[in-house]
Amino acid sequence: MENTPDAPFWSLENIYPSLSSPEYESDKRRLAFISNAIRKEDDLPALLLLMDEGTAISSNLNSYITCISECDAYDEKALSESESISLLLSSFDSSMRDFYSRLDEFEDDFSLYPEYEPFFFKAKEEKQHLLSQKEEEMSAAITSYGSSAFENLQSSLTATIATDEFTLNELRSRAEDGSRSVRKESYEEEIRLLEKNEIAFSYALNGVKGAALYLDKKRNWRNPKEKSLFNFSISARTLDALFSAIEEKKGIFHSYFEERKKILSLDELCWYDLSAPIGKSLKFSFSEAMDTVISSYRDFSPEMADTAQKALSNSWIDGKMRKGKASGAFDTEFLKSGESRVFLNFDSSLSSVFTLAHELGHLYHDQVVSDKKALLALYPMSFAETASAFGEILLFEYLMKKVSGDERLSVLSYFVSSLSEIVIDIASRYYFEDSFFSERENGPLSPERISELMLRSQERAYGDIVSEKHRFMWAVKSHYYSLETPYYNYPYAFGFLLALALRKKGLDFREYRDLLHRGPSPDLSSLLSKFGFDIGDKAFWLSSFDIIERIIGDFRNAAEN
Repeated sequence: MENTPDAPFWSLENIYPSLSSPEYESDKRRLAFISNAIRKEDDLPALLLLMDEGTAISSNLNSYITCISECDAYDEKALSESESISLLLSSFDSSMRDFYSRLDEFEDDFSLYPEYEPFFFKAKEEKQHLLSQKEEEMSAAITSYGSSAFENLQSSLTATIATDEFTLNELRSRAEDGSRSVRKESYEEEIRLLEKNEIAFSYALNGVKGAALYLDKKRNWRNPKEKSLFNFSISARTLDALFSAIEEKKGIFHSYFEERKKILSLDELCWYDLSAPIGKSLKFSFSEAMDTVISSYRDFSPEMADTAQKALSNSWIDGKMRKGKASGAFDTEFLKSGESRVFLNFDSSLSSVFTLAHELGHLYHDQVVSDKKALLALYPMSFAETASAFGEILLFEYLMKKVSGDERLSVLSYFVSSLSEIVIDIASRYYFEDSFFSERENGPLSPERISELMLRSQERAYGDIVSEKHRFMWAVKSHYYSLETPYYNYPYAFGFLLALALRKKGLDFREYRDLLHRGPSPDLSSLLSKFGFDIGDKAFWLSSFDIIERIIGDFRNAAEN
């Protein structure tokens, strides 16, 4: 396949022509007006209209400034506007909390608006975790100036630090290079770059997590984990069942690592060997990647395929890797405009194609719920990651029907490696965040101590088979730096294992679309029980590992042949 990363730039003009455009300024003024109006309004129908409109405008403004700043860390106008938008969104959030504090005034009328039941449920819970109005306003402002700045610091550092030859993003992308010397050199350069900037990263992480602990306690959350369960619409029982299954089954990945070590003829398996290609290396131009993803979607649903094609035709995708562009990938929705955008750093690899399938899975979910009112189109991250994982699984199944020989081995190797990251590495991140929060309560941690906790968590998840691990994963993963979303990582494991269960059950397209459209739900357990799933039962999660064991068996067979 042609190795020409002809990845596109996206267009944002349909959202706002520019940061100085009348349309952009008008929405900023309108959101400020809505924030004030919500505090004064005492009629529930009028309040719902205001909150729906405000949520839609907030989505547009937040996604727009995110798209611009993540593509260019050197954009000074975007930097200035990021703070302005953060304050504006904080003011809107504060006005929403004001509504929560007045819920008792409207509760008799909730039954008149049954479609808003999930929103009312959330509002009732939020009410139990409110500060006074003045405290909430002060917290919102301080968050914008403080914690958001720490989050932006981490993002800008990962986007801009570089050696004489490579950006951090480029070094990390070489983890899949076929040459072990290239992978090792790139890994060591990455570690040196991160170590050189470890103090800045540690201040950012300590700042965000310290603020989260303080605010969560003030708001009567027992701990950040309790807040995360509420954010992700799952119960403690479900989380315990999920990680109990992971602990029981992590050995199948340890045996896979042993197999990988043997195939690569290594004396020891290091971090930079975990994504080393096995089999014939596959390279894709961007157009080939899109054609492949669209075809894989079409096998399951023409509607999914058409939505992905729409994203390409309408310039909703930014895939070009460049200096100043942040690492990673994401999908973001613009609720007011009814559009989405996909951000990734496309490098022609098989990994990039799966990333594309992942993010377009999110985008499809966005479009399925785009007919809903804004307050009802929001869904928890745990559910969001189910849709993106579903997209990856469709791609994997499609490729398994199209490739053979060394190419088949390559796809199997990549997918099992990806599954190991989703399960094993996500487990290490969960353990790390647990231990970091525990120690951060007693004061800030040094970079050395943070790295020690990272290595200890990786040891628990990976075991001894991976001899050299990545002590700075806490610095490069932006997910740790979200104030309002602690434990940002475990929804990935939840979503992927749930998506595997959906495929195992054989949901057809109509059932799958119905599932996506029904969300959000106060508790995903109640939503999924309608489809025959008990996600609070460990046995449910173990059933997903049956599929993983079969795929690992296919990998072994392909390697032997």
